[in-house]
Amino acid sequence: MEKNRAITIIEDAFDKAFNKESFTLFIKNLLNNIDASENKYREYRGNMIKESFRPHIVQYTRIGEYIDPHELAMDILAIEVTEESKLDQARTSLRNFVIDHLGKFEKDYALAAFYSKTDRGQNWRFSFIKLEHQTTIESGKIKHQKIFTPARRYSFLVGEDEKSHTAKRQLLPLLQNVYNNPLIEDIEKAFSIEVVTNDFFEQYKELFLHISDYFNKDNKQIRDILQLAGTDISRFTKKLLGQIVFLYFLQKKGWLGVFREENWGKGQKNFLQLLFNKAKAEGKNFYKDYLQYLFYEALARQHGDNNYYERFDCCIPFLNGGLFEADYDWKETPIHIPNTLFRNEEKIKKTGDVGTGILDVFDRYNFTIREDEPLEKEVAIDPEMLGKVFENMLEIKERKSKGAFYTPREVVHYMCQESLIYYLNNAINHEDSEIVPKEDIEVFVHNGILFLENDERVVEKGKETDNYNYRLPESIRINANGLDKLLTNIKICDPAIGSGAFPIGLLHELVNLQLILRKHLSSDYLSQKSNIIGLKPEDCHSDKYIYRIKRHSIQESIYGVDIDASAIDIARLRLWLSLVVDEENFDNIEALPNLDYKIVIGDSLISKFGDGIIEVEWDKKTSVGTAKFYVETVQKLLKDISEKQKVFFRTINITEKNYLRKEIRNLKLDILYNQLFFNREAYINKTSIRGGFSLTAKDIHYNSERKLAIEKIDKTLERIEFLKNNPQELFNYFDWKLDFPNVMNPMLVEEDKSGFDIVIGNPPYISYYGNKGQKLTEGEKTSFLFAYEHIKHINDRINSMNLMTEKGIKLLNRNGFLTFITNKTLSVLPSYQSIREYLLKNTEIVYLITNLTPFKAIVDCIVFGICFKNVNLNIKYYSGQLNDFSLVKKTIFQSNPKYELHQSEFGNIINIIEKQTLPLGNLITINRGVNIGGCFDDFFSPIPQNGYYKYLSGTKNIKPFYYEWEESDGYFKFDTRLEQKLKLAGATIALGNPERYVKSRLFIPESGQQIMAAYSTERIYGSYGLLIGSSSNEDSLYYSLLLLNSEIITFYAIQKELLRKGKKATPHIGTKGLKTIPIPILMANNHLIIKWLSRYLYYICKKQNRLLHVNFFKMIANSIVYELYFPEEIHAANKGIIEYLHDLKPISDSMTNEQKLAIINSEFERLYDPYHPVRNNVETIENVEIVRIIKESLKK
Repeated sequence: MEKNRAITIIEDAFDKAFNKESFTLFIKNLLNNIDASENKYREYRGNMIKESFRPHIVQYTRIGEYIDPHELAMDILAIEVTEESKLDQARTSLRNFVIDHLGKFEKDYALAAFYSKTDRGQNWRFSFIKLEHQTTIESGKIKHQKIFTPARRYSFLVGEDEKSHTAKRQLLPLLQNVYNNPLIEDIEKAFSIEVVTNDFFEQYKELFLHISDYFNKDNKQIRDILQLAGTDISRFTKKLLGQIVFLYFLQKKGWLGVFREENWGKGQKNFLQLLFNKAKAEGKNFYKDYLQYLFYEALARQHGDNNYYERFDCCIPFLNGGLFEADYDWKETPIHIPNTLFRNEEKIKKTGDVGTGILDVFDRYNFTIREDEPLEKEVAIDPEMLGKVFENMLEIKERKSKGAFYTPREVVHYMCQESLIYYLNNAINHEDSEIVPKEDIEVFVHNGILFLENDERVVEKGKETDNYNYRLPESIRINANGLDKLLTNIKICDPAIGSGAFPIGLLHELVNLQLILRKHLSSDYLSQKSNIIGLKPEDCHSDKYIYRIKRHSIQESIYGVDIDASAIDIARLRLWLSLVVDEENFDNIEALPNLDYKIVIGDSLISKFGDGIIEVEWDKKTSVGTAKFYVETVQKLLKDISEKQKVFFRTINITEKNYLRKEIRNLKLDILYNQLFFNREAYINKTSIRGGFSLTAKDIHYNSERKLAIEKIDKTLERIEFLKNNPQELFNYFDWKLDFPNVMNPMLVEEDKSGFDIVIGNPPYISYYGNKGQKLTEGEKTSFLFAYEHIKHINDRINSMNLMTEKGIKLLNRNGFLTFITNKTLSVLPSYQSIREYLLKNTEIVYLITNLTPFKAIVDCIVFGICFKNVNLNIKYYSGQLNDFSLVKKTIFQSNPKYELHQSEFGNIINIIEKQTLPLGNLITINRGVNIGGCFDDFFSPIPQNGYYKYLSGTKNIKPFYYEWEESDGYFKFDTRLEQKLKLAGATIALGNPERYVKSRLFIPESGQQIMAAYSTERIYGSYGLLIGSSSNEDSLYYSLLLLNSEIITFYAIQKELLRKGKKATPHIGTKGLKTIPIPILMANNHLIIKWLSRYLYYICKKQNRLLHVNFFKMIANSIVYELYFPEEIHAANKGIIEYLHDLKPISDSMTNEQKLAIINSEFERLYDPYHPVRNNVETIENVEIVRIIKESLKK
């Protein structure tokens, strides 16, 4: 079909109120061929609709049936709902209605239009519904079983007030294809949310970069204004885009541009667009003259009872919260942003869309105020999708930035639900009594929302009937009060909150669970709860209940920290947005809660003050002298902070909020001053000046160091005084017990109750060691050594992920639960053994997920959940999928010498390999190649020069047994004097020992899909990405060469996660992992076999000819290694070859190439004889099961 004709058909159907004729025409053109027989398809209404669906459905029409080329059947339906609000508020019931219909007609798919006549069908939904199957095995036979719960619905928002841009883009290819009937899987792809997310992210990212470029290149005034305000262009731009996108949701709700006498919800749904048009018509600047006033005056301040804002002649809701509080003095130094950055006529080459401004881009998308759910997805920009975009944006600072990747919704959903299950189980049950079985809690959390409608009907009827029985477990219903109280009072924290994905996920679960329990709560308890959440008792069974429990959870339960200020802006915005979507009180829109002391900027790992560290001694307990005064002072200051925070949370007046911020800031500074002053006095008392007439050099040095230490404290005290007297100066200091005193501080909370109930998140992966690692000061290293038990030595390989794991555990209360998704290296890397030992000895790991089905992450990940009690002592071990686990005893990991949190599916084979007691590191010394940092020009020459030698630049040079050097790799000069000079200048370089490049050695690539090694005798240097194996024993080198090029070593390294194999990043192995590989001890009479075979392979591989010879000798080498590791299995199958190789002819360096080749060729002819046992055994060795398993695993 011609493109314009296809566009017209879509627009006629989707840009207008629902019309059955236009919809039917669209469907017929989309599917090309549907069965719409009059005698088969008709309308269903009244008693023809099941009783449970009648409150939602008026009638529906079967428009037709479609059979795709794979013989899959799909019904096409037009469904009239009772009222427009059902489209949003009864999504589960509408989905269940279609599922019920499909069950009657034995189909798995439907395309359905959902509309209501209460708004003349003005806005409607076009949905694809899909039933999913579960495969089960019964009596050895595979059966497909239809499951009710996992059915999914995907919907386009269409109608008069919606944009059809997304629907057009995704449905157009199907509509244009008139020659082929679409597959149902192609129809499902057209409803892809991932496509919309990626498309919106790319355009959002381009907006950010375009605006940032303008500020950076063309507007010094803006840069100066932001610098003076203590912010930067990146943060300002992200906040600006966040503010505008937030307003798109507000105008979607009809909250902007409300006429004076109208109710909230009746506002202009294109308010921002109209405001821009007005600015343009008046020749004014949209940002300076309109948006600044909208942000920082209309939305940020209260304007009378109805919030009428005279400048815009309409009502604008007062939002509070901080999103629309200015970071700069917008009245004295207003910012001017060109109107063309909001609207223009530029054409996007890639898509053909016109307009690259902020409003242009946002106008092209549908915005929905309903958050995405696992089973219910709208193909539009919803708060959850926006969170993914924000999370991707966190790392974007400039055009070369790639962005982060969000944790998939399914993983977040799993982590949130499991954390709640274990928290509730730990909190309500005790070792000596089980009040609610854990299995019932699992049903409650996993499936309770699916039972809600059914169980509410049972409650309304007053008893169970033949048609309606309670599906929620009885123990949950009986103990509803206790469970609800735990959920109402819960305290959760994400110590690296990012965009807030995990708190938002938990918030969604908390609301659902409290909604499930509502009908089962006693009237007395519900009355008490209504007071706590700020709701009238009579409103507890209205829609206001959802909003109030969500608001209470945001204000009282959720905490988060991030070092990135932009992340905090975004996390707060997401929480406010999640609240706004549920606000349905059109009489009085409530101000958003203040989150300043809930979601905060800070370093979760260490309490830094400027360039130093101040650790407050919260646990100091004494009743005498200076210490008593210190403790009493801190207690008083802390109580003041706690009380002022509580007042702040309730305050909506900006002036009062700013006053409280200043007061709390000064109290925090007073605590730090008090601590430092105490430290100063204690240090002076502990140390004394060394005097006398004959001071030694040691005494003079001691007195000098003492004086410097006191002066350093004094300077910090002066800085604190300066900050108190200059409130405009930036003060970022974070301490868990100071910033969250009512949760964490033992001075205010009973020690056994202090801490969070749930700690959840995705900790950052930052290395504080190595060439690319961030550097730590000596003070930071000392602080980490003192504060973190898994750090044993000051120069340990410190990593933020491991630090955050231990910190997260210490943030928990005794019933608390922690769940993290982290880099997989935590579970297997030899350098991280101490954090695994800490976990296994101090906590109970309850689940561990590894080898997750790949998603858009930079590295492979693991997910784990831990608490302090696990009566089963079994770990749920997942591999690959979230619905596939086995129970593994904790002792399996505890008994592992390296405490690896990994279990290979080939455990029996690994156990046999590990019976070898000699580590590779005992056979050869393994070091890294030369590390020259960025000093390339200082050491390299493109042409040969005196003192310069060939250089292997990386993995590409290394092949099994040999290497290839190219002229482009260049020449390197090993210059230790230059090395020391550059080090003194601050360069990070390490050339290592030159001797290892003079004698025979192995070059081993650190990264690659397999482990390999190349042998070298010439003076040639290797880069930092190459590992250098050396030994004074030539036989050890040859043996290592043969082993490292074998299948077994690669297999072992992959299974032990030493070599992390996958598509997301190049696998790599470090020196420590390589050294630990167990190898067989070689019998003396076998050394010559290894030596001559290694020489054969080195020589013929290097010459790169005689491929048949190369492959055959490699097969021999592999077979030898199999026989060394698995002698019993190989000999039992009569596949051994070592006994037939003792007469191998030697080759030496003194021989000519022709002589070497002649010997190798004669040995090949002898061994390759069809009747020789070596050829027979190497060609059939795969018949040995253990060998076959290894070979097949390496093919995957």
